[in-house]
Amino acid sequence: MRTSPRSEGQVESGPKMKVEGGCLLNGVGFEDLRREVVDAGLCTRCGGCVASCPVNVLEFGKESIVLIGDCIKCGACLRICPGKGVDMSAHEKRLFSRSRRSRPGGKNGIYQERRHLTSVSREFMKAGYFGGRVSSVLAAALEARSIDAALVTDWSDNGSLSTGKGIIARTKEEVIQAASSKYVFSSVLTLLPLVQKDPDIKKIAVVGLPCQVQAVRNMQADPALEHLTSKIEYLISLNCGAPNMSEDGWRATVSRLMDVPANNVRSFRYRKVSSTRIGLEVRTIDGNIITKEMLISSFLRNVNMGPKWPRCMFCPDYSGELSDISFGAPVIRTDRGMELVRNAEDRGYLKRSSFKKSRSQDITDLFVGYRKRRHYSRNVERRRRKKLPVPLYN
Repeated sequence: MRTSPRSEGQVESGPKMKVEGGCLLNGVGFEDLRREVVDAGLCTRCGGCVASCPVNVLEFGKESIVLIGDCIKCGACLRICPGKGVDMSAHEKRLFSRSRRSRPGGKNGIYQERRHLTSVSREFMKAGYFGGRVSSVLAAALEARSIDAALVTDWSDNGSLSTGKGIIARTKEEVIQAASSKYVFSSVLTLLPLVQKDPDIKKIAVVGLPCQVQAVRNMQADPALEHLTSKIEYLISLNCGAPNMSEDGWRATVSRLMDVPANNVRSFRYRKVSSTRIGLEVRTIDGNIITKEMLISSFLRNVNMGPKWPRCMFCPDYSGELSDISFGAPVIRTDRGMELVRNAEDRGYLKRSSFKKSRSQDITDLFVGYRKRRHYSRNVERRRRKKLPVPLYN
């Protein structure tokens, strides 16, 4: 596979457009985004619109994107939004020098290598969701000074179960603090303007879900927004089986799982404790801590019983196909992704996974990826029959 040495991560911007004051003047504003995306049930809550707003009048709320000031109708929010769909082929041609012929694509997208790895450090393995791989890669990159910081997601501290908190991790300790994959909505992309203004940060890695990766690639394609992504050295995706729910959905699910009244749940956290079991923890408003272990299959079955976030049911991208590298088992897509893995291996942060863990990850990725693509095709057809808007992935 051919990749352009250091231009990867910059997708084709298309024809040049008139730019004035850092944004395109096309008369399109938040009301258009609200009508065409939010009210249409197509918002992914990736946070890209909040990051892209040049006058900072959008906010990443608990339940939705909120307008908190006067919109100048620059159109940035709607242009980068992946909610209505993504031109995957155009991005792939720039990233990988080719694109697949059909949409939605195969089980992993275009990639160089699929490598089964786990963390060497017990500290990372204990803190991580399963294997501590992403945290290990980030810590090794910080140690090598390949990056100055990483944008990652920590558990929310505002009482929300459906949203995580984006943080700028500058040290290994901060990476470990935010370790463990969190399949919730995250404000991580809203940190890009802060990074852009910080003179001490020259290069970053961004860790997000596939929709957030798509939003970043759209920003990189937009001549008015390239400055927001100029410091991104690596773009890392977490495999996503579309488990996101609304706040009420998560509270009902946690209440059912942990036998706690929904209105008494202050926080909910989870992480894998083995290849088959997951550990759950609830902190209640009245000060109790309740823990429980259960089979991962039982946990996922309960989560899947809950009401899904509408837009998550219309996304075929399980493995972050436009990223530099995707995790579960690392799927290395670009030369930059290969740099991350080799650096972590050379510095003793990563090692090859056991055959049992490798097979478990392969089976999980095959099953969940197939199910997500199947749901996408079926749900898109249903919405079309109802004459509702559907997201398109070219």
